[in-house]
Parts: sequence; C-alpha cells; structure tokens
Amino acid sequence: MKHMKKLSLVTFLAIGLFGLSACDSLVGGLNDDLNNPTDASAELTFTGVELANITVHEGYHSLMTSIWTGHYIGVDRQWAD
Repeated sequence: MKHMKKLSLVTFLAIGLFGLSACDSLVGGLNDDLNNPTDASAELTFTGVELANITVHEGYHSLMTSIWTGHYIGVDRQWAD
C-alpha cells in the first residue's frame, strides 16, 4: 500500500513538473496565420487582383455562353440571379 502511495505521489509530481515546464518551443509559431499575410508587395497584390478579375470574368462568360448555346439542359442547371 505504501509503495502505491509513493508511486502515485511520484507520478503526480512528475505530471505537475511537466505541466509547469515551458513548452514554448513546441507551440512557438502556432498563432501565425500564413493564409492571411499582414503585408505584401505591390507586385504580388496586383497579380492577385488580376487573377481574381480574370477568374470572375472568364467564369461568367463561360457560363453565359454555355447557357445560350444549350449545353446546360434542365431547370437544375440553369443560372439564376
């Protein structure tokens, strides 16, 4: 019985010391959001704007062309505003 108490005391002390130790090296860069940069050069920003504009316009024109030429058949595939 004394051995069990000693073992549990040592276990709780080890867990306590482990919990109080610093683990900053493990979670140092955890809060850095790589998908949301805080600064970017003008060249990269302009390239992103150009690509977004192309995506919007090409998608719209392709969709309208497909609707008017009859490639999309059926009510479920029609474009609704």
